[in-house]
Amino acid sequence: WNEKVFTNSLISYSNYFSNRDRSSDFTRTDDSGNETTIKRGTLEDNNLKDYSIKTDAEIKVNKKHTIETGYHITYNDIKYTYAQNDTSTIIDRSTQGMTYTFFLQDKISLLKDKLQLIAGIRTTYFDPTKKLYYEPRLNATLEITDKIKLKGSVGQYYQFAKRVIREDILQGSRDFWVLADNDRLPVASSRQYVAGLSWENKDFLVDVEGYYKKLSGLSEYSLRFQPTPGGLTYTENFFQGTGYARGIDFLIQKKIGSYTGWVAYTLGEAVNNYPVYGSKKFYANNDVRHEFKTVHLYKWNRFDFSATFIFATGRPYTAPSGAYSITLPDSTTQSHFSVSGKNEFRLPAYHRLDLGVTYNFGDKGSGNGSIGLSLFNIYNRQNVWYKNYEISDNTIIATDVKYLGFTPNLTFTYKLK
Repeated sequence: WNEKVFTNSLISYSNYFSNRDRSSDFTRTDDSGNETTIKRGTLEDNNLKDYSIKTDAEIKVNKKHTIETGYHITYNDIKYTYAQNDTSTIIDRSTQGMTYTFFLQDKISLLKDKLQLIAGIRTTYFDPTKKLYYEPRLNATLEITDKIKLKGSVGQYYQFAKRVIREDILQGSRDFWVLADNDRLPVASSRQYVAGLSWENKDFLVDVEGYYKKLSGLSEYSLRFQPTPGGLTYTENFFQGTGYARGIDFLIQKKIGSYTGWVAYTLGEAVNNYPVYGSKKFYANNDVRHEFKTVHLYKWNRFDFSATFIFATGRPYTAPSGAYSITLPDSTTQSHFSVSGKNEFRLPAYHRLDLGVTYNFGDKGSGNGSIGLSLFNIYNRQNVWYKNYEISDNTIIATDVKYLGFTPNLTFTYKLK
């Protein structure tokens, strides 16, 4: 608007969907010769639509203060269905809701610009719960020297479109998205603390940062527990929990020159506590103790070369620990299984190497383009996504379901101007 007032507005639409069909068809013929096709197995359908509008404003009051404010309005339409066959739907949930957010913060410069503070608050009204949620934030950066900085932040965060883990012992647990309510699906929240130290010159950056997040309003869905007499309702099997995540990140980066890149390492821990699984805490599904990543980029004439290597320790999972059969009154038998401790086991470590080369052609100001070849997982590491189990004659048969193996990709880009 002028040299001191700026605004930025955005209208957006996004759609996430996930459709999982782990079923099989078989045909049943009655005494009259009529055939009926029946679908057995699990069917899941998750669809999330997000319509948003927001405006951010920046007001430069003076050299020491910059005010930032704005609003954010979101309409969510989320559907989730989960069925064990084509006639038995366990969850059929369709929810809509509005989220109205207003934020205000002040960027403050103190101690001859050596200390930078960002203090603010974010206030959200969530229509499904008819409640206000307050999220204070504070961020501070202190220049010790022209190369060394201390930094820290603390903040409260809420999540209204929330991720729920659906525990599936035999076919791999899955995440799905639902809209929080005021009953069995509480609004998720996180109180976060971060502190770090960095050293930086024009060529290199070295950064160390520790974090701690206190989590509440976590949700998980499981069918391993018996429902109350009179039938199964979805609300009985949504369970609430708490947890924390903590860790430390290390980064060394080369920023300029023909050769650039970085090396990063994270030592982390994510722990959950759900009373339904007992008083003992357990490692969360996303707990990765060690994660290492290195990226290398090299420019030579019109060519760009890249190499990326990733290593991460295996994620935890729950497995069947034994199988047995029960004879029913009609003389038929049903197979059942017992379960290990919650997330007692870990998958093998994940690692892969990606290589790429891009050739850039054209002259600046007329037409610029590129042809690229990338090789994903070049040594075809068979990384395990999850384990699939089958029960046969009181024996547990395990199968590894794997991520994508070696995959080449060819790209072509042409810019008109």
